[in-house]
Order: sequence, then structure tokens, then C-alpha cells
Amino acid sequence: MRVAFAILLALQVFLAVWGVADQWTRGHNGWNGAAYQNAARNTLRWDVLFPLQYETANVPPKKEQLYTHAPLGLHLNNVVSMALFGDREVSIRLVAGFWSVAALSMLFAVVRRLWDDAHALVASAVYVALPINAIYTNMANHSAGFIFWSLLTLLLYLRAPRGSPWSRGKFLLFLTAFAITATWDWPAYYVAACIAIHWAWTLTRSESAGTLGQLLAFCASVLLVFAGHFVLVEAMTGNLDELTGTFNARRALSWARFRTHLLVVPELMFTAPVLGLCAVWLGAWAARATKGLGRGRDLIPLAFLVAGLIHYWTFRWSAIVHSYWAWPMLPGVAIIVAVSLFTAGRWIRPRAGLAASFSVLLLVAPLAVRVAEIVPEGRRVGGSMWFFTPVRGAMSFALRSESKHGPIGKPVCSSTRA
Repeated sequence: MRVAFAILLALQVFLAVWGVADQWTRGHNGWNGAAYQNAARNTLRWDVLFPLQYETANVPPKKEQLYTHAPLGLHLNNVVSMALFGDREVSIRLVAGFWSVAALSMLFAVVRRLWDDAHALVASAVYVALPINAIYTNMANHSAGFIFWSLLTLLLYLRAPRGSPWSRGKFLLFLTAFAITATWDWPAYYVAACIAIHWAWTLTRSESAGTLGQLLAFCASVLLVFAGHFVLVEAMTGNLDELTGTFNARRALSWARFRTHLLVVPELMFTAPVLGLCAVWLGAWAARATKGLGRGRDLIPLAFLVAGLIHYWTFRWSAIVHSYWAWPMLPGVAIIVAVSLFTAGRWIRPRAGLAASFSVLLLVAPLAVRVAEIVPEGRRVGGSMWFFTPVRGAMSFALRSESKHGPIGKPVCSSTRA
């Protein structure tokens, strides 16, 4: 088992270092990386806390130019990396790559602790293979750090003593883990809501993770961290215009266009069998939950699915622009696929034999084919999938031809110091 996971971990490391020092030449990888490298450079240069992504002037920046609509975790990690390793592309990609590898390691550890070795190995393999992970492993992103810290937060909650109050030290560790999660991405608050709902439900039973007072303290800390971002933005910029303006802009999208997107991108990034397994698992979980047969560990895949789906639906325009917008759901999808395969295999084995039970692996065969089809090309175009597949509707012949037969583009940002 250790050897098998070591192979998966080595594959994730390979994906993390693939092109780690390349110039910012194309696609999401180039655009996001260039923007965050410039932001880290400006923080070190001008002592501004929030990212200043697109400003290269030799005069102090204006407050309204700051990028305030995302939590600061990724940016601050980039700043530290640049201070340590220098003003170069590798400094930014190392942060994303590190947290992507850390997220896989935490996923394996959590599933192994709450299920078993076999489930952990299969979930990890699915996670690595999912195109969003394989294509965007070292792209500057908020999701990898969010996944790592969310998994840790959920594990701390689920492993808390049942039927008695938490010790002060363990409770503070839990609160700290969530606070760090919230510095990475907004779906952290949906995960917190799932924890709070589950916690409130357990208070009516004998397996509560803590007291009502501790639940209220957790809810208060979540609200405090959430409000703290807005207070910080107001203090640093004098208004919330950039944050609220971006919030409104990224929700503005017609249903007709979003429907077209939903018919193309989710299947492209997950495959129909994987999406089907998730839908069946959700239905089965709902049926078990209504009968009081749900298990605490179900909270982990459920929380990631809920967080990812709300985030996806709320910011529909962002989902159109970013083919990786479902990233927060990846741990939930990986766990659900693993659990579903083992459940189906156990059901088939006494009825058709051991050999027949392995037929469930055919459900992930399309995923293996999809990886071979789109991951190399997706990496080549920096994750901007529209260069070779119609994720935004019909494409011009010229753009499709350029993707296949010519250069995709020129560097979008030089690493030359301003």
C-alpha cells in the first residue's frame, strides 16, 4: 500500500514540477501566474497587503487598484516564496505545486483514517487523474490550499471525542485550522455551514462532538473571520467597491449561456460515469439520512460537493471563464467514486463472483481515456481549454487551427524587474 501511494505521490509531484520554470506564455497558467507574480513583486516593493496584479508603474499605487475580492492566503504564500526564491516564475508555481501535493497527501491520510487503506488509495488515484488536478496542478490557484486545510478541519471535527466537551487545546486547534482554511477561498464558509448543521443535529443525539456553547463559539469565530475580511478591505482601501463590484459581475450570466456550459464542461472535466456515480451517491445518502443511517464520515464528501456546487452556481460567469471552477469539489468526487466502486463491487461479488466484481472498474475507464485525450494538450495551452475544445460554444477555424498547428501566444508578462 505504501509503495502504491508513493507512486501516486510521485506522479503528483511530476505534475507539480512539469513546466515549473516556464515563462508565462499562454492560457490560465500564464495569466494567473503572471498576475500573482506581479502582485507579489508589488507587495515586496510597495508594502501593500492586498494583491496589486496589473500595476507596473514606478509610483506608489492607488488604493482602488488593489485586488480585494479574494482571501489573502495564496497571495501571502506567493510573497514569502518570492522573498525566499527570487522574482521568477518558479517561485509562484512552487506554491501551487506544493499545496497540490499537500492536498493529495491530506486526502490520503483522511480517507485512510476514516475508511481504510484501499479506499484511500483509490480516492487518491481518482483525485490525481481528474483533469482539473492534472492540468492545473502548478497554476496559481486558491483551491489547493483550501482543500488541504478543509480536509484537516473536517478531520479534526470528526475525530473529536463524542458525547463530551472538547479540550481547550483541541478546540482551539480546530478553530485555527478553519481560520486558515478561510484565508484561502470563499467555499470555506460553505464547509463551515455543513459542519455547523451536522454539529447542531448531533446535539439532539448522543454522539455530539461538543457542547452547544462550543458550537456557538465556532459559529461566532466563522462570522468573525468572514467579517474581518470586509473590515480589512475597508481599512486598507476606504471602500468595498472592488469587492462588491466583482461579486455582482461574476454572477451576471444568462441561463441560456450557462446551460450550454453545463452541457459541456462538467462532462469534459469529470466524464459522465463519474458524474453519475456522484448523483447516485447523493441520492443514496439522502435515503440513508432520512432513515437515520447516515455516518459522520459522509460529511467530508458532502461538504465539498455542497461547497463546490454553491460556489459554481453563485459565480456563473467565473465558471464560464475558468474551466477549473469545479476544483473545490475534487476531494468529494474522489471519495465518492472510491466508495461507490467498493460498494458496487461488494454487491456484485456474492452474486456473480470475484472476477465479475472487478467489472466496476469499467466505470472509470472513460476517465483514463479522457486523461490521455485532454491533459497533455490542456497543459500545452496553459489550461485554456477553448484552444482545442468548444467549452465556450463554437470556435473559429483559425483559433482551432492555431492551437493544433501553430504557437498559442507570446509571453503575457515578463519576469524582468520593474
